Amino acid sequence: MLSVCELQVSYQKLLLYRSSDLSQAVALRTLLGRCMQFFAKDNLQKGVAQDRPASCGPRQNLVVSWFSAGVSSAVATKTANPDKIIYIDIDDQHPDTYRFLADCEKWFDMKIEVLKSPLGSVENTCYAASFIRGPHGAPCTTRLKKRERKLWEMDNPGQHTYVWGFDSNEKERAEGTKKAMPEYNHFFPIIDRTKNEVHGILEHAGIKRPMMYDMGYPNNNCIGCVKGGMGYWNKIRDDFPEVFARRSAMERKIGAHLLKECYLDELEPGRGRNKIVVPDCGIFCEIEQARPAPKSATQNTAESAKNSIQQAECETASCP
Repeated sequence: MLSVCELQVSYQKLLLYRSSDLSQAVALRTLLGRCMQFFAKDNLQKGVAQDRPASCGPRQNLVVSWFSAGVSSAVATKTANPDKIIYIDIDDQHPDTYRFLADCEKWFDMKIEVLKSPLGSVENTCYAASFIRGPHGAPCTTRLKKRERKLWEMDNPGQHTYVWGFDSNEKERAEGTKKAMPEYNHFFPIIDRTKNEVHGILEHAGIKRPMMYDMGYPNNNCIGCVKGGMGYWNKIRDDFPEVFARRSAMERKIGAHLLKECYLDELEPGRGRNKIVVPDCGIFCEIEQARPAPKSATQNTAESAKNSIQQAECETASCP
């Protein structure tokens, strides 16, 4: 028989997925309410304090790196020496990403846990949501990444410390992360490092960066990121014409623009910035993370950071 805690978590997960089976959701909510009333009454009779935990199972306070398969995330993960490394996979990643994951596992000397939404791809998600992007972000971030992170948190309760690969140009993102997720601790091991330094550390370690960087993209996002601008989409049209064609068809079917200016099939070649600008896509593209790491975690990760950087230090001029 399920405990009230397990019923509560099951209901929370059902709401998170926004199941189309509303009758199932309503039935579970009704059952949960009755169980809550029964347990509350029983506890009051026994003089036991009411407790309605959001998650079941033993609490663990882990240092967790949410690995994005980007260069900065890789160096931050190596520096922090976390208890667990988690990567959320999406079908739209460049195939070279999986080579990079394997190389990083050897470098970290730790298995990378892979999570994946049953929706699988950006297109599946946008079609299911009937929109592409809006003022509060994109459904691919919410349903492919954020939702999987929340499900993991439900199954792994605790006041964890999350490791993020923000560099010296992303201090505002780090502060936004702290405000957006105050229920967790957060550690930014490369916050005082430049992007060139970070790339140099990876090169010095003998690890080839993901191919998307060498193709001229600023990060290892999904191919055909919905947050890209005109310059980005003109480059995607040249490098990945089949992705450009599918995203163009998706726009017309959904009736929504990826770009503010026009539909993709109306985009003139040559429009947009010469320098490709598209934000790095982590779990929190729209909102980002929380509280400073606790003293014990900070001490451990700081010592690890010092050792790792001393071993892999490079001159900025030698960095790609």
